[in-house]
Amino acid sequence: MDAKPVVLIPAKNGALRDPDTGRIVANPGGGASAITPANASALATSRWDKVYSAARHGMVTASGSPSSLRALSNMVEAQYKLAIDIEKGRASTEAARYVAQQAGYMPSERTSGVEIPGDGGVLALSMGAIVHIMSGILPILRNSGDNDE
Repeated sequence: MDAKPVVLIPAKNGALRDPDTGRIVANPGGGASAITPANASALATSRWDKVYSAARHGMVTASGSPSSLRALSNMVEAQYKLAIDIEKGRASTEAARYVAQQAGYMPSERTSGVEIPGDGGVLALSMGAIVHIMSGILPILRNSGDNDE
């Protein structure tokens, strides 16, 4: 029995798809390479690096800050002021979540927990726990002075 030749299905962009799996298996037109299981991770990483770079550039441009890190610092500062204003309701809660994530105190969408320096442990806190901790710490910070000896 002779093996039947595989007939590839051309896509609109010129890439060739495997008829059984539907995956792109060849790019006869040149140009960008086909996304395959072998290169998908590297291509995704490259794409997200470009997104992050564009976002950082936008932060610098819009804020007039000398660096994206300073622009982020300014944004976190503004969100912190909103976070401690509990009269703002849900906006305050979301701002508290954002500030805690940026400070590394609670998981973000990209992490599953907060790494604790030194012991390699991970701490995951709920928003309720963060609010409870902040409500206990903020009065202490407000009442502490720089004149302690």
